[in-house]
Amino acid sequence: MVLTIFVHLFSTFFMKAYRPPREFTWLSGASLAGITLLFGFSGYMLPWDDLSFFATRVGISEVAQAPFVGEWLATLIQGGPDVTIDTIGRFYVLHVVVLPLTILSVIGVHLFFIQVQGVSEPDTFAALPKEKKRYHKYFSEFLFAEVPIWLLLSALLVALSAIFPRELAPEADPSASAPVGIKPEWYFLSQFQLLKLIPGRIELLGLMLLGLIPLSLVVLPFIDRAVPVDSRGRLVTKLGIVAVIGLVALTVWGWLS
Repeated sequence: MVLTIFVHLFSTFFMKAYRPPREFTWLSGASLAGITLLFGFSGYMLPWDDLSFFATRVGISEVAQAPFVGEWLATLIQGGPDVTIDTIGRFYVLHVVVLPLTILSVIGVHLFFIQVQGVSEPDTFAALPKEKKRYHKYFSEFLFAEVPIWLLLSALLVALSAIFPRELAPEADPSASAPVGIKPEWYFLSQFQLLKLIPGRIELLGLMLLGLIPLSLVVLPFIDRAVPVDSRGRLVTKLGIVAVIGLVALTVWGWLS
């Protein structure tokens, strides 16, 4: 699900799907990506083995570094001053109740905007004469064409789960030292590797850099608005390519290190 959301997000980015009048379609799609990452973080805690325990503790400690509300937010997430058995209860409710209801609501909003505003038209298609344009209905042609893709991805997910099962390790020991070489799952590896490159005394700078990523997704529809694309839009595309290359490079680096 994480990979699907981000493939969709990047594809719509390079197609300029955030341009007027589809700003809120883009923002709701970006929200789905953020909620999906929260699913990964909340579910990571639930096995309660050494890897999930210490990875969650590290993740919450990074949250605590945020200015003004960091300590309060970390305490709220943990249910106390540290990660304990009480934290599992909070993460479980978040993972199986709060986030599913939230993502279903946002999906509904996202599909509503798609119905109202339609999908993005590439500049080459928009420039065609009206008689040469051909549109597809959502609830007949487009939806039925998507169903085989959903089934294929579901089958792939089941197959990967069977081939590479997430087996339970021994129960976490909070009094023990963190396992050597502990690292998060692949969808958090790029952030993890970036923070490793920044000295601890300026760790807040790294957190601010990470915070610029969701902020840039929010402001993007209000910066690159020209149809057809202009010089600003071409610059945004180049920066997006650099960002994607950096994301992949940091992820591979983190995986190999």
